[in-house]
Amino acid sequence: MDIHTLLHRLGQYYRKHRILNRMSQEELAERSNLDVKYISGLENGRENPTYITLNKLSVALNLPHPMIDSIAQEDDT
Repeated sequence: MDIHTLLHRLGQYYRKHRILNRMSQEELAERSNLDVKYISGLENGRENPTYITLNKLSVALNLPHPMIDSIAQEDDT
């Protein structure tokens, strides 16, 4: 899968969950401490978010974050 397809799918994932949570882009931006223009760009596949940004969005939308969940479940032994 190329990066453009991946970014588009990622944006659609967050848009879907924002809508399911009945949030506007402005509300999501406020809750995640991100700019509303960034949220729009992300949802349209124009932004390449960092891990920290994905975490902020997941927390704001009350979504599990797969990487965080898998790291938390790792056995340190």
